[in-house]
Amino acid sequence: MKSLVCVVQVTTLVAQKGPSRTKKGQSPKANVLSAAVQMATEHFIMKGEEIANENQEIRNDMLAAVDDVRVTGTSLCG
Repeated sequence: MKSLVCVVQVTTLVAQKGPSRTKKGQSPKANVLSAAVQMATEHFIMKGEEIANENQEIRNDMLAAVDDVRVTGTSLCG
């Protein structure tokens, strides 16, 4: 829920072009932004795991980074 509040605040600040027809802080673009973040997170995880499997010398570090992104992405989008 924290991430949605943050996304709503950012989109509200960016998208002000006159009187709004929706309630303050209820931008429909927030859902689009949240979905884009979720998709980018999933893509990073998938590609990161591929890179880790192809490069044994960086495997552990890359999988640790992927796990960090997975946890952060879950807290932002979940």
